[in-house]
Amino acid sequence: MTEIILSLSHLHLLDGGRLDSLPIERWPAEIATMFRFLPGVPEVTIDGENVIIRFAETTPTSINDAAARFAEQATRKARKGEYPKAINLFERALAADPLNTSVRRDLAMACMEAGLMEDAEDHLIEVLRIDSTDAWAFVILGNLFSKHR
Repeated sequence: MTEIILSLSHLHLLDGGRLDSLPIERWPAEIATMFRFLPGVPEVTIDGENVIIRFAETTPTSINDAAARFAEQATRKARKGEYPKAINLFERALAADPLNTSVRRDLAMACMEAGLMEDAEDHLIEVLRIDSTDAWAFVILGNLFSKHR
């Protein structure tokens, strides 16, 4: 397992709030949500002022093969207008490769087509967290805001 150690003072909630505004028993779950881009399910331990995040390593080849297979299937479903099935498959692709911004953008588009605007916004923001220079994510997010906000 790989381990990341961070200071609690460096963590903020995804909505920009402070972690200490929540009950302490919710901290591990909130921190795990912040690091959901890591492979598998992150294990979070709080040790004094430090947070220890452990996650399983995976092999890049198996990740890429599974992610590509699910993404290809999802794209076919989306082209047919089967958005709920496409969303499920895109999510499976992201479970195999959480840092794949292309798949996450496609998932956001499928969510938009299915009327899940908040989910689409969340996925696009996650793309920008992973790659703040992703121009397509900005374009899609701008379209979402202009049409639905």
